[in-house]
Amino acid sequence: MKNISLKIKLLVIVAFAVLTANAQLPTAYQCVIANDSLVSANVYEFDIYLKNTSTNTTSTPFVLSQFQGGISLSSTFRNSGTVAVSVVSGSSGLLAGQIPTPSNTGSGRAFWELTDPNYIRITPKILANGTVISGSGNGTKVARFRLTNTTSFSGTPNLSWNFSAANQAYPTKIFAYNAATSQQIDITNQSSHLNQSTVISKFSYIAKMVKDTFISDSIYEFKVYIKNTNPNITNFPIIMSQFQGGFSISNDFRNGGTVTVLISSSDLTSSGQTPVAVNSGSGRSYWELVNPNYIRLTPKSPTGGYANGKVLATTGDGTLIATIRLVNNKKFVGVPTINWNFSTTNQAYPTKIFAYNSASQLQSDITNQSNHLNQLSNSPATIKFDLSVLLQGIFTGNRTMTSALFNSAVANYTANDADLITVDFVNPVTSTTELTLNPTLSISGLTSMTLPRTMFNNPYYIVVKHRNSIETWSANPVTMNSASKAYDFTIAAQSAYGANQVMVEDDVYAIYGGDINQDGFVDGNDFIDVDNDNTNFSSGYLVTDANGDAFVDGNDFIIIDNNNTLFIGVAKP
Repeated sequence: MKNISLKIKLLVIVAFAVLTANAQLPTAYQCVIANDSLVSANVYEFDIYLKNTSTNTTSTPFVLSQFQGGISLSSTFRNSGTVAVSVVSGSSGLLAGQIPTPSNTGSGRAFWELTDPNYIRITPKILANGTVISGSGNGTKVARFRLTNTTSFSGTPNLSWNFSAANQAYPTKIFAYNAATSQQIDITNQSSHLNQSTVISKFSYIAKMVKDTFISDSIYEFKVYIKNTNPNITNFPIIMSQFQGGFSISNDFRNGGTVTVLISSSDLTSSGQTPVAVNSGSGRSYWELVNPNYIRLTPKSPTGGYANGKVLATTGDGTLIATIRLVNNKKFVGVPTINWNFSTTNQAYPTKIFAYNSASQLQSDITNQSNHLNQLSNSPATIKFDLSVLLQGIFTGNRTMTSALFNSAVANYTANDADLITVDFVNPVTSTTELTLNPTLSISGLTSMTLPRTMFNNPYYIVVKHRNSIETWSANPVTMNSASKAYDFTIAAQSAYGANQVMVEDDVYAIYGGDINQDGFVDGNDFIDVDNDNTNFSSGYLVTDANGDAFVDGNDFIIIDNNNTLFIGVAKP
């Protein structure tokens, strides 16, 4: 019984000793990446702080026995260079025996490990009576780490604490020394590790295509700008050593013509980097006939070497790389549909931007596709307008009309050509006719017209006129807001203003016929004209031939009589 009592007492003493020993360990800490800075194009630095955040740092001191750091970075940040990791002299608040050294062998080393993503390894240096971590301010600075690259850094570092050992990754761990047990304890808490680094991009830029315009029907141009958007422009100017431009463009746009690519203006003249209009040698600009077609601006090195490249502007639109002018030996048609290209597949030509690195005295490819904007209006050179309309007088059924032109042997027309019509495009505000066209209407009621680019984004009433039909207006103005527009009068009476159409078969509508004298009404005056020609046995392509069969006879009276009874006339706004 005494032995059992003694064992219980011993267990209590041991448990108390363990609790007392563990009570001496810190219950909370904070480990922070902060104050990162791109010191130069190829030197990047950041601090690591460790702070004791226990409520009573005196009774619960934090004695650091080991610091093991695993920090992942973007694999593209090093820009294919070789990076050395070092500790800025005098920056560490750790005891001398715990400060990491730049080496990839032995304990306490700091180096860049080439895995994907890349890692900075800070291996531990063990020290029993290690650094007592501060509980005030930022805490104790582990060190300021310096990354020195053999080439310029590119993009953003994207620092992140790592705690995994998977895929060759290196985990972060914090060990505290327990004086009571003379042992170290792993106190790592992932939620206590913060990243307060600032997103830095040495080569931060915006490239954009803007301000496209038609100088004439056969001359089109647009501008390309690049702007340095790094907030620290004093320390980090972008010296553009080369610009290589690849722009895809619609093959249909050139309309089968031969296009010369000219540079009408550029801010690169002073550095000798302005492309010229030739298709051989460096710094050339030309249209390449692949599908889709491409505009090539091949790179031109600055006069005197890369170091003399153009320093990209930081205000306004930036530096004008080029005003690219396309001169066609035919009229352009449709929409240019220009886009940045970054691919080399199918003979494509990629866009690339190169910057001079003063550290390596070489140039680096700093291209970032997401920084290339397309702000072109892509307004069309011309607008294709398709019109569907049927004429009651010559309608024969099954959505088909007879060919008044062919029946009357009018030269140069076929049996597929129904008749000639006039189409006016009327400004709904001023009521002025801004364009009049005279297309041929097919026997199925279709015709296609080409409108000038000046009509783009503007609304117009569509007014259809025919030599012996009622003038008919569209129900509403049609806005020409794309390279291809269409309007169909045949699908409903309401397609015409005032529903001024006749149903000629189920769900098929046509404009009224019988206005022989074109006074806007179908009435007795139209009878007179037909009667005169009928009396004279007139035939051929005559306005009095209301049904288009090339004869003026009783059949033409029927159309006029029916529409006169209905008091048919022009309806317009």
